[in-house]
Amino acid sequence: MQGRARSGYARLTVGGLVFIAIFALIVFFVVKAANAANKAMQAELNLVNTGIPAQGIFLQVAPTGTRQLINGYRYERRSVVLDVELPGQPPYQLGAMPLIPVSMIRSVLPGVSVQLRIDPKNSQSVAIVAPGNLPPSYFLQAPRPQ
Repeated sequence: MQGRARSGYARLTVGGLVFIAIFALIVFFVVKAANAANKAMQAELNLVNTGIPAQGIFLQVAPTGTRQLINGYRYERRSVVLDVELPGQPPYQLGAMPLIPVSMIRSVLPGVSVQLRIDPKNSQSVAIVAPGNLPPSYFLQAPRPQ
């Protein structure tokens, strides 16, 4: 019986190579998304610590949103409109899609006041200062489309 000598290595088929390539691509994008979320959270913490203190009032809050898990914390992204009041400046409205800790969702209602921190270089970049030891909520840099 003639046969090929078998080595200790399994032969990779084209299907196996495609599977490995797709798996590697998925891992790459998951790691990239996790890094982006971590960078955004770090920037938010920096804004909470160094931003200009301001007062905000929720004018509109969407009744539902989409849930996300970031660094073990559960958030919900909801469309909101805030009245932003900086001392010595006229108030302005800001529409955004903040990530709100799920434990705070029931407190985020129209008419509710919140402490804010404003980026001195971009008044559209606003952080909500979460009470206690909760993780911060944060806005995207750009306002939501109207």
